[in-house]
Amino acid sequence: MASYKDAIVPGGVPAQKRKGAKKMIYIGVDPGATGAIAAVNVDEDVLIADFNPGEVLRFLEGVVLEDVCRAVIEKVGSMPKQGVSSTFKFGANYGWWQGVFYCLKIPYELITPQRWQKEIFDSATKGKDRKQMSLEMARRLFPRQTHMLVRKKDNGRADALLIAEYCRRIWTRR
Repeated sequence: MASYKDAIVPGGVPAQKRKGAKKMIYIGVDPGATGAIAAVNVDEDVLIADFNPGEVLRFLEGVVLEDVCRAVIEKVGSMPKQGVSSTFKFGANYGWWQGVFYCLKIPYELITPQRWQKEIFDSATKGKDRKQMSLEMARRLFPRQTHMLVRKKDNGRADALLIAEYCRRIWTRR
């Protein structure tokens, strides 16, 4: 497991040393085309936003101004047989998230899907529909958010929530 020293701390200003920090916020990002961002705090308050640059920036600016943040971005790459245009868009999204966290001085880590899923899913996942598993687990861990996790295409929100939960778990162990 990576240590705090391994986290990317943009601008050299660790979040815990910023003035006015009040509460720890754990952020998870699914950077895919139907991806989302989710933030969870120690009181299990939850915020979710679909990938829309303006909405995400407002979301993050509010969180960063009020609280101390840690973030995890799902580390993904292009898929076999994925078109050139799709791959380019996907890479642009992936880089956009990193740039935003860097500019807002939010420490973040890049974590593979296998790593966060191993931590979150408490049973074997081989051969199962991962999107459906993510939706079910997010509904179970965050029952007050089930209205945001109704459709199969809400799996980006579910993944973002579960990645935020992964972030909370790893940072509270450190």
